[in-house]
Amino acid sequence: MSKNSILTRVIGNNKPNNKLVHGFARYITNMAVGYFMGRGVRYETEDADFKVELDRILDRNYTRKTNFEVSKEAGKKGIAFELLYIDEDGGLRTRKFSAEDIIPIYSQSVGEFLECAIRIWTVKDIDGNSVEYADVYTDKEIWSYKREQGEYTYNLIGNVLHKLGDIPIIVYWNNEEQSGDYENVISLIDAYDKAQSDTANDFEYFTDAYLVISGIRRS
Repeated sequence: MSKNSILTRVIGNNKPNNKLVHGFARYITNMAVGYFMGRGVRYETEDADFKVELDRILDRNYTRKTNFEVSKEAGKKGIAFELLYIDEDGGLRTRKFSAEDIIPIYSQSVGEFLECAIRIWTVKDIDGNSVEYADVYTDKEIWSYKREQGEYTYNLIGNVLHKLGDIPIIVYWNNEEQSGDYENVISLIDAYDKAQSDTANDFEYFTDAYLVISGIRRS
């Protein structure tokens, strides 16, 4: 979102304080994701009837756009999530979630399999009161919890079977380190912002300067 650190810089004494922001992070992500997902993912199967049904589900879920957004989220934050669920009409649906929305829980075995996943979110009413919710997804059920404002623990409010046969959360790692595409160059972006802003400040100093000559007598 181009909220670079230069925007928080404070310079006193009414001096020029230009804050030039360069969206290199956005550029890096868009270029990487565009190169990776520009043509999209192809889904193929030798079963013609299965292919028809698969394409119907993919089209209904705008999978091409979802894949692009999942890749962009992983490119920014190193990890992204996709949730599978059954809608009111009994159809299979998917939705992309941000890195902050889901907590994956892995087993401590060598395989480090996904044991469950927790989705957390907050709902605020018109008076500003907030209620926190958490859904725990296992391979069979969804356990729902709720925490009122001021409470310290979540209280179980119910559970349902999701009938998907596995944990309905897909975890996407951007890389082994789960780092974003531009994470290693954030300091360089900040340095460039500062250099360009200081150049603008120096130019403004010069254009606002007054030449004062004192102690000179007329002959």
